Amino acid sequence: MSYYDAHIKNDKAKWVVTFIVMALLVVAVIGLGVGLSNQLPEEINASDFKIGALNSQGQFVEDNASIVTKSLIDVEGLEIAIDEDAEVTYKVFFFDEGKEFISNTDALSADFDATSIPANAAYAKVVIVPTEDAEVGAFEVAKYAKMLTITLGE
Repeated sequence: MSYYDAHIKNDKAKWVVTFIVMALLVVAVIGLGVGLSNQLPEEINASDFKIGALNSQGQFVEDNASIVTKSLIDVEGLEIAIDEDAEVTYKVFFFDEGKEFISNTDALSADFDATSIPANAAYAKVVIVPTEDAEVGAFEVAKYAKMLTITLGE
């Protein structure tokens, strides 16, 4: 076997080992990411809100004076903390397993007490109302949404 043939054989072996190690590393990173995402509580962010409100029957209505979560969120482990200097109040609307409206809280300006969740509630929506702004613009949704920290259960 010539020097050239031995060199090519060694290079092929090195590349095979390199690709196997890289594949194992990618699998490990993906597994770690999936594992952590299942352990960390999910947080609702500004992109989960839209301009609008909910009426007294829990139905969406066009309203540029407030913002509302786009979809229902699970009430299990629901925590809502409001910033100390927040310029908003908020209401939590509760829905049962069939996504039928149950009830809502009064306007809140303090952290949400999970004991206020009705026994038959499975889902909720949050409506945020600015106290100093009569009309919410598209660029203000994130500003008001960030005044609350909404965390879903673990």
